[in-house]
Parts: sequence; C-alpha cells; structure tokens
Amino acid sequence: MNRLGLIVQTFPGANEVLKRHWGQFLKAGADEIIVATTTDGQCWAPEGATVEMIGANIYIQSYHLPLRLLRCLQRLRDTKCDWFCVAEYDVLFFKNIPRDLPEGVTAHYAGGKPAGCHCNSFWHGPWIMDRETADTVVQVGYELIAAKTVDASPDCFLGQIIDKTGIPVHSDILKSYSRNTIHGEKWTGEARAAVDNGSVCVHGCKTQECFDALTK
Repeated sequence: MNRLGLIVQTFPGANEVLKRHWGQFLKAGADEIIVATTTDGQCWAPEGATVEMIGANIYIQSYHLPLRLLRCLQRLRDTKCDWFCVAEYDVLFFKNIPRDLPEGVTAHYAGGKPAGCHCNSFWHGPWIMDRETADTVVQVGYELIAAKTVDASPDCFLGQIIDKTGIPVHSDILKSYSRNTIHGEKWTGEARAAVDNGSVCVHGCKTQECFDALTK
C-alpha cells in the first residue's frame, strides 16, 4: 500500500509558526498526520487533528530531544503506514514526499563531525524512513541512551545511529534546503532558489518574512 505517516513536532512557542505552515504540511501528501505536542500543553493544533503529547517543553538538554525523536517514531509505528516522516514545526513542504524512496533514511546532510560530539556527521530533518529502518533506529537509539553516550541534538543523535548501524542514508533525493534558522538575504535567496529548482521541502523557516519569500 506504501502509506506515508507524518508527525510534526511542535511546542508552545511555535504556535504562530505552525498555524502559518499548516497548509504547507498538507502538501507533503501524507496519508496520516499527527501533531506531536508537549506534555505541558498550550500547543496549537488544527481542529480535528490527531494530537499526541510527546516530551516536555525542553530544548537541547541531555537526551531529551533524542528521546522525543524515538518516541515519535514509536507513535508512527502504531499506525498502518509503511513510511514515516518526522518533521519539525519550521519545515515547509512544497511537493508530495515521493513514494518510491529507497530503503534507509532520507534526510538533509548538514555537516561533518561537530566539535565535542560523538557522531561523524549530522542530519537535518525532515527525517524519512521505512518501517524496518525505524525499528532499527528505535532499538539502537535506546541502546545509546542506556549507555549514556548520546549527542543532545537529534540531528547528531541520528548521525550516531547511522554511524553505528551503517543504515543507508540518502541526502539528495528531496533537493531540500536547510539552516537552523533561515535569515538574511543570502540564505533566503538560496532557499528560494532551491524551491524554484524543485525542492520538496525547506527547513528552518521561522518568520513571516521568510515564509512570504518562499511561498509567494
């Protein structure tokens, strides 16, 4: 059936951004969308949306965000979907996620080994994988947490898992563009060029100005 499940990670401070981006998330073409809110509440989600409270409203601290990534994948495993996508609130989709992706992880290569991290490379979302790969990511992810050798960033944590398992990772299929936060004329121009050249998604759009520049 090749069904796609999308889970969107948000938190109270992202409410206005998620409202603005919601129409773009629908363009991903997912068969099922879940909004992953935080356990302290106060998160916006569209009326009628499937909502799951996953993790507290905490940013880079210990293994909090890596654990949230694993729990999002576990929630997607409860669906009848074959492919899983975990996206943060600041992603914009411009096209449907392809349904003929190769097995493994599809993500945006963001760089090599950051100083002080365990991983040899790190990967920005959206993070897309088949069900079997997600099973491996969850299993090995919990092993790393148990061993207390965890990079606090989910980008780096996924890199650790890829290093340890040899899961194939594909970084050019979506033609994606990504920054932690897209700002300034240079980065905004690069993101717009990526969209014009057929990018499926852009990560790091947090302001109305950036949204307008990429969608109008």
